[in-house]
Amino acid sequence: MMEFDFSSSNILVVGDVMLDQYMFGNVERISPEAPVPIFKFSYKEIRLGGAANVARCAARLGANVNVIGIIGSDKDGDLLMSLLSELEHMENSLIRDELGSTINKTRFIANGQQLLRVDNERYLNASALKKVKTKFNESIANSDLVIISDYNKGTVAGSLELIKIAHLNNVPVIVDPKGSDWEKYRGANVITPNLKEFVEIGGNAKDDFAIASSAKELIKKYNLDKVLVTKSEKGMSLITRKEVYSVPALENDVFDVTGAGDCVISAFSCALSVKSSMQDAIDLANQSASICVQNLGTYAPTRLEINSSCEIKEGRNNREEQPLTFDEIFARERNLGHKIVMTNGCFDILHPGHIRYLCDASKLGDILIVAINSDESVKTLKGEGRPINSQNIRREMLEALACVGCVVIFDSETPSNLYKKYTPDILVKGADYEIDSVIGSDIVRKHGGEVIILGFHDGFSSSSIIEHIRGEK
Repeated sequence: MMEFDFSSSNILVVGDVMLDQYMFGNVERISPEAPVPIFKFSYKEIRLGGAANVARCAARLGANVNVIGIIGSDKDGDLLMSLLSELEHMENSLIRDELGSTINKTRFIANGQQLLRVDNERYLNASALKKVKTKFNESIANSDLVIISDYNKGTVAGSLELIKIAHLNNVPVIVDPKGSDWEKYRGANVITPNLKEFVEIGGNAKDDFAIASSAKELIKKYNLDKVLVTKSEKGMSLITRKEVYSVPALENDVFDVTGAGDCVISAFSCALSVKSSMQDAIDLANQSASICVQNLGTYAPTRLEINSSCEIKEGRNNREEQPLTFDEIFARERNLGHKIVMTNGCFDILHPGHIRYLCDASKLGDILIVAINSDESVKTLKGEGRPINSQNIRREMLEALACVGCVVIFDSETPSNLYKKYTPDILVKGADYEIDSVIGSDIVRKHGGEVIILGFHDGFSSSSIIEHIRGEK
């Protein structure tokens, strides 16, 4: 797949913006008050959702993005604005609805599984909807492409008029649809339904031939140029009036499909905005979705991640043709403005507790760097007979995890000197630590960084595993 440069691309996103809140914790028992699980809270994350996440995905790929949406005059609205302001290449034309509230979806995640989702929604008033058209008219002249992100919350109720305005300005429109009424998207250049939405609109999903045939009928019926059907584990198909492009899903562990559609439409749109071929556009969308589903919750891969992932698939080195030193990797991430997350440990016998912890840690930034004790350091800390696995084996196993961006080995008993030289934005440790007892916490906080304690995954211990194997337990 070709490498893309979207720095000259101007994408206008209009749709239902929202906040996605994730409450992480553990469930260990059932409540005596009712047959429901007791959720023991550990920490929370707040991310951009809906059209705001589509905008974020495009900005993270390097495009210049402006997002139009409606928020309430509330704390959630302030937070959504703040999250957008932290992104590079991002502008916003958000509208405050004085009578409404910001859409918020709260998900409760226990032991890696979603237990419950709580939605806080609102109806939009007419004056706010009128301002959407006004903002759209003000922004369209400076746009190369429009994404309509419809979550059926009302922001793009006037989508048909927005499409007409865009076409009067010779700007193509790509729609992420919702519902079984595509009349409101008539004349759009591309519509990107998932398989369920495709069936709801009358598409035949029996096989790829049936999908292509019924997609061409929909193209004629609604005067479209293309339909891009995402088929989950079966990949995706792009159907035009005369051609069909299909790609299989990339073989990866699927952790969470939330936000995968946002990644698809943003990546595909960015590719089209720079006049790429249809094959390159669908390949980029497929690669972006593949990275997204390996992460928990809404996730927006960067162009660097996509290029690196493609290199892995092609059997090349994870980052470059020639391996980079740790100094070079750290400097590159810092120069790119990426949020660097670091943690440390022995990681002698890798187990599910480690993997869950590392996956959680990786969600806090753009790259997770794991510092591991050298063999001599582990021996000093753990005694004779440790480590079980050598430092090179431990590094190889950790680097095989999709959530780990880089592994560095340190020789001292503590990583204090390492953190003095390579200060991360976020230092992470497990729940068996207090913040002030974390080695390097004073250094990180002195440089404006954060120290975060993640929830503990019970039932896993390298020492216990080793004792069991040795018959000591």
